[in-house]
Amino acid sequence: MNMMAATLAHPPPTVATGIDLSAALPDPDAPAPSVAADAVAAVAALRSAIARGRPTPAGPPAVRPAPPPASFRDRAAAGTAQREADFAGGVDVPEGTTITDIAIQVEPGVWMPVTLAIPPSASPATPAPALVWLHATGSGRGAMRARLLAAAAAGFVGVAPDARWHGDRAAAGTGGGGGSRAGYEGALVAAWKRATTTTPANPAVPPRPFLLDTDWDCQRLLDWMVMKEGGKEGGGEPTVTTLSSPLSSCILSSSIGVSGVSLGGMHAWLLTVADDRIAAAAPAIGLQSFAWAAAAEEEGGGVHGVGTGSAGAWKARAASIPAVFAAAAADRGLVQPDAPTFAAVLDAIAPGLRDAYDAPHSLAAACPRPFLIVSGGDDPRCPLPGIEWAVRRAERVYGERKDAPPGSLRWSVYKGVGHEMMAGMDAEVLAWMGRWLKTR
Repeated sequence: MNMMAATLAHPPPTVATGIDLSAALPDPDAPAPSVAADAVAAVAALRSAIARGRPTPAGPPAVRPAPPPASFRDRAAAGTAQREADFAGGVDVPEGTTITDIAIQVEPGVWMPVTLAIPPSASPATPAPALVWLHATGSGRGAMRARLLAAAAAGFVGVAPDARWHGDRAAAGTGGGGGSRAGYEGALVAAWKRATTTTPANPAVPPRPFLLDTDWDCQRLLDWMVMKEGGKEGGGEPTVTTLSSPLSSCILSSSIGVSGVSLGGMHAWLLTVADDRIAAAAPAIGLQSFAWAAAAEEEGGGVHGVGTGSAGAWKARAASIPAVFAAAAADRGLVQPDAPTFAAVLDAIAPGLRDAYDAPHSLAAACPRPFLIVSGGDDPRCPLPGIEWAVRRAERVYGERKDAPPGSLRWSVYKGVGHEMMAGMDAEVLAWMGRWLKTR
C-alpha cells in the first residue's frame, strides 16, 4: 500500500462556530472490532439516506431502447460504422464489440440512459464480468466511451450511465437545461434551500442531487444487471431484443466492478458501501474525508495529528460546486463561505455524509471485497491526509478478516498529480478489475 506516513503533532482543532467540526471524525487508531461496528452503522445510515423514504422496488426495473449520447448523436445518423468510429474517440473498437444504449426506469417517470459495450465473448451462455464506469461533474456517459471500449477489449461488459442532472439528463425532467454543470449546480442550490426552509410546499424528504439520488439510480441499474434470462424486461415499454432478452444475461452477476472519476469516484465508493452486489471497486480521485477537510481549518491544519499544514482543505472541494456554497454563505450572512458553512451545506444536501458514512466511517464496510483507491498526490479536492484517516481504520478490518485476500485493499498515490486522471490510472483500474473479477 502506497501511503503517506502520518504526522502525529497537533491536537484536534477547535473552531468557535457552534459546530464541532472534528466531532464527526472517528479515532484513526481504533481497534478492528470498533471500526467494523462503525462500518455497519455507516452502511445503515447510507442506505437510509439514499432511499429517502422510497420503498425498494419489488422487482427488476423496466428498460427500453435509448438514443446514443447527445455528444455524438448527430453523427449516428450516418450509420453504425460511423457511429462506432464516433464512439471510439480515437480508440479502436474491438472487432465484434456491440455498442448499445438503453434506459433504465429508476423510479416512476424517471429514466437513466446507459451505454453498454459488449465484447463478442459475452453471451447468455458465457456471461462476462462487467465494469461500471461513472463520470465526473459536468460530464456524461459519452465521455466514458474510450474506457468502455478498453473494458470490452479486456473481456468486460463496459457499462456507463448518465448521473442525474448530467449528460442526456441535463435537459430532461431530472436535468433542467442549461448544460450539465449549470443544471446540476442549480439543483444543489435548490436542495440547500429546500432543506433549510420549511414551507407547506416542501416535500417531506426533498431530492438529494449530490451523490445520493444517483446512487439510488445505480442500485436500480444493478437490479437490471443481475437479472437473468426469463426475467421481466420492459414493463409496458418497448423492450430491448438485441443479443438476447434480456441483455443482462450477458453479464456475470457475481463479477460486477465499479470505478469512476472525481464525482464518479465518489459515486463508486458510496455505491460499493451501500450495495454488496459490487464485487470490486476502484474509485479514482473521488474517495475523501469531507469531515477531515472541514475540521482541518485551524491554523496549521491537521486533526488528531493527521495532515498538519492542511488548513482550508475544504476550499478546493467547495470550489468544484461553488454556487451552493455561495448561496449558503449569503443565507448565513457571510461574504464568503467558511468551514462551518461547508459543513452545514453537506449536512443539508447529503445528510450523514460528514458524520455517519464519510470515508473514515464507511471504507471498512467494503471488506472483504477488493478495493483500490487511486489518488493524485497533489489533489486539493481529495487531500491525502483525509484518505489516510480512512485507510488506517480500514486496514485493521482487512487485516483481521480471514476472508479478505492479501492485497485486497490498496491505496495508489500518483506523486505530483493533482485532480486529474492519468493514463496510468486507467490502466491500473483495468488491471485491478482483471485481477479480482476474472477469478470470481
